[in-house]
Amino acid sequence: MSYVMTSAEFIEKLNLALGNKTLYANGAFGAPAGWGNNRERYSRGASAARARKIQMASDDTFLFDCVCLIKGILWDWSADTSAQYGGARYQANDVPDTTINAITAMCSDYSTYIWDGIAPGEWLHLNGEHCGVYIGDGLAIECTPSWSDGVQVTAVANISDKPGYNSRSWTGHGKLPWIDYGTQPTPPEPKPQRVAEDGWWGRETTYALQDIFGCTSLDAIVSRQPNSNRKYLANASVSSWSFKSWPFYLGGSAVIRAMQGWLGITQDGYAGYEFVGALQQRLKDLGYYTGLIDHSAGPGTVTALQRWINAQ
Repeated sequence: MSYVMTSAEFIEKLNLALGNKTLYANGAFGAPAGWGNNRERYSRGASAARARKIQMASDDTFLFDCVCLIKGILWDWSADTSAQYGGARYQANDVPDTTINAITAMCSDYSTYIWDGIAPGEWLHLNGEHCGVYIGDGLAIECTPSWSDGVQVTAVANISDKPGYNSRSWTGHGKLPWIDYGTQPTPPEPKPQRVAEDGWWGRETTYALQDIFGCTSLDAIVSRQPNSNRKYLANASVSSWSFKSWPFYLGGSAVIRAMQGWLGITQDGYAGYEFVGALQQRLKDLGYYTGLIDHSAGPGTVTALQRWINAQ
């Protein structure tokens, strides 16, 4: 049997799924919700609540279940919203459409109790009912309706407890027959930290956002914000935020307007209820935020934003 890809390439493709909007849908291996009748197709047989989520998914949301995430990647999924299965080709590369237990049986070096030395890219198996992939540093990528509901990064409790991540204990792990584990992913050079991850949205954080979003002014100030929005911004530092009464806040802030474009919401330049909720949801989708969508930019939300900044 020839290999489909190296473990490094496998993890890179999984990260491609992680970087897109995803939603759990049984039997889906990367279908974009907006293609043809995909919403109706994957709603059939689902619970009412799950069907409602699928029906409400945006056109560029990709649908996966746990094992079909792995199969979809091996079938050349490429995040193509114009293709019925996101670019995946059913049973491509001689990878069969089979079950979690069958794939587990095909793995080499399978173990239920030795977790030292587990290689990035290994299959993770949970009681024949769920699966994921180990990506290194005590973390996994999996698709689950739990937590963020879709493709997400979680901690492997068998190895370590990772603060800031949802955690799962797995039954066992092994090497997939289609992955070349001889070439292990080279850890990226650590990036210099752009901002302190201290949970306070101050001048350093604003300056970094202005730079990332290409603002003309790099003055480190979120300008012209209505006083009424303070209640949504508990951890906004007065050194970097300019709150005003009417009409002095008219026009809003350029950096907030740019961020609203990234979030896909109305670009009015005001950081209020809608902005904070959308920011929390985007950071949750990207795996940086694990809290509630409570429309309050407290320390958890701001720290997640700072982690995202440092990853850019």
